[in-house]
Amino acid sequence: MKIFAHSSNAFGRIQKNCNFDVILKLFIEMKKLYLLALSLFLSSAVFAQCTELYFSEYIEGSSNNKGVEIYNPTNMKMSLADYKILTVGNGGSFTNEFQLYDSIDAFGVFVIVTDEADSAGMRVIADTAVGFPSVVHFNGDDAVALLKGTDTIDVIGELYVDPGRNWAVDTGATSEYTLTRKDGIEKGQTDWTVGATEWDVHPQNTFNMLGRHFSDCERRVSVSNPVSMTNVYPNPSHGVIKVSNMFPISKVNVFDATGKMVKHIAVNGDLNTSIDLSEYAGMFMIHVTSTSGTSVNRVMVH
Repeated sequence: MKIFAHSSNAFGRIQKNCNFDVILKLFIEMKKLYLLALSLFLSSAVFAQCTELYFSEYIEGSSNNKGVEIYNPTNMKMSLADYKILTVGNGGSFTNEFQLYDSIDAFGVFVIVTDEADSAGMRVIADTAVGFPSVVHFNGDDAVALLKGTDTIDVIGELYVDPGRNWAVDTGATSEYTLTRKDGIEKGQTDWTVGATEWDVHPQNTFNMLGRHFSDCERRVSVSNPVSMTNVYPNPSHGVIKVSNMFPISKVNVFDATGKMVKHIAVNGDLNTSIDLSEYAGMFMIHVTSTSGTSVNRVMVH
C-alpha cells in the first residue's frame, strides 16, 4: 500500500509538472503573439504618419521675401494634382488660392515664393514665383493652409481668425521670422495650438535652408526600389564613396549609426555622384533618392 501511495504521489507530481510546462509554453507563445501584434501596431502607426504632404518651411521676411515649402515625407514621387494652397487674410476679409502642379520627388520639396523675393536666396531655388495677389503675399496675421481636395491637411495660423499682428511660435512668430518644421514632425497638423509647437525659429530673411528638408520619415525609410538599382562603392571605404544609379539621382543623404544626418548632397539628375566621408569613421547608411524612389545602402568607412 505504501508503494502504491508513493507511486500515486509521484504520478501526481509528474502530472503537475506537465501541466506547468504546458501553461508555461502557452504563456510564452501568447507573449510572443502580443509583442508581435504590438510591434505591428506601432510600426503601422509610425509609417501611417509619413504618408501625406505638409508644410516644411515658412518665410515671412522683409519686403516681399515671402514663401512656403511643401515636403513629401514618402519614399515615392507624389503628384500635386489634388493639392492646393489657401491663404485667408485678416481673419477672412480676403482669400487667395493656388492650385499646385507637377510632382514632388521622394523626400523632396516644392517651393513657392513671390515674384519679387530675393533672387539669389529664394527665387533661384523656387519651383514657382507668383505675382500679387497670391497665396504667398501674406503677412504674419494671415493663415495659410494646405488642402487635398476639399480637406485641410496642414495649417500655419488659424483659418478665419485675426490674431492681431501675428501668431506666436516658440521664441518667434509668424511675422518677421523664418520657420522650419522640426525633424521629428511626420505629418501636417490642423490644430494650430499643437502646430505652433512643431517649428524651429530662425532670424528674418534666413533663406539657406530653403529647397531641402529632412524628417524622421527619411531616417526610417522603407525601400521602394531594389537596392540593385543603386551601386555604392567601394565598401568598405577609406573616405570617398561613389554612387551610381539606373535612374536620375536627386539627392544623397548620409546617416551615422545613431541616425544623425552627417551629409546632404543635392544632385541635379545625374546618374553618378561621389561622397567624401574621409573625416568620419564607422558604419553609415547611404540614402539615395532617384526618380524611382529611395534605396538604402550600408557602408563601412575606415
